[in-house]
Amino acid sequence: MGKSPSIEEMEKKDKKSREYLDDIANELTNKLGNTYATLEKEAENFYQKEHEKPWSSDLYITGKQFDYQSVQEWSLASVSAIINKISAAVIGTVDGKIENLPAGTDAGDKAQDINKKYDMNKDKRLLIATNCFNLLAGIVGSFGNATSITVKHGTKSDPIGGGLRIFGSVGTQTFQRSSFFNNEKIATYQFAYIVRFSVEEFELQAKIALIDQYQNTLNVTKFASDKNDQQFFEDKITYEQWSVMSAKFEKVIEDILKKIRELDPKKERGTQLAKEFISQNALYRIFYSSNKHLLEAIKRREAGLLKI
Repeated sequence: MGKSPSIEEMEKKDKKSREYLDDIANELTNKLGNTYATLEKEAENFYQKEHEKPWSSDLYITGKQFDYQSVQEWSLASVSAIINKISAAVIGTVDGKIENLPAGTDAGDKAQDINKKYDMNKDKRLLIATNCFNLLAGIVGSFGNATSITVKHGTKSDPIGGGLRIFGSVGTQTFQRSSFFNNEKIATYQFAYIVRFSVEEFELQAKIALIDQYQNTLNVTKFASDKNDQQFFEDKITYEQWSVMSAKFEKVIEDILKKIRELDPKKERGTQLAKEFISQNALYRIFYSSNKHLLEAIKRREAGLLKI
């Protein structure tokens, strides 16, 4: 599926060169074993065993491709060409129509239904493609340069958006035979991947996005509350003006922190944010030490935050 320029040029001219590439691909495959079976096992463990209750999942897309690079021409940038093609294959499934997928790539039977039901649209394509690229490029990058004659292999799993999760495998080995490609060393890569969709992961990702929105609102509210305190300390507003807004901000901040904690599957994020606010109050105590109203407000706020 991918080849460096010199390899691609020689392959076009020479049938034996094409056969040689097939041979080393088969040799690498034999050494790696059944990568699909490994990925399927990892997927099964993730969906069935890594949560309080098993998650359902459906196959979205699966594929296996090879890449060949002359060691002299090798760079992570050159390998990125095939990773881009794999990412394109995945997002080629995201959009309703599932057609013209590259050789070695197949969409799951329910892919079109998933697209329609869970709004897999063009707006998600960049997110999904980038996450696919990052995962596969990360595995390749962990191998270092392409000079090893021993097999290197890595697997990884990451959510890529919209309830989709990629389980990726990359294996590589460098081959050299005097009768082919002017005795050049050929770095051969096998990319295998399974992308599955889970309703539970879709809902979790939506919940995390909602938590992020709440946290953005929380940050804006906290900034406004701090500004209100500062204006009162600098005598720019009256005690009455400050106290009314201070009470309002305190209530909103506590409510948002409680909601974040409620939405967070681990029940940790709201509590952690509350602790960060309490830590900030240590500085405010020093800064506002001459204003008893602000010191009382800080003490009251801390009492509320400690309950979250």
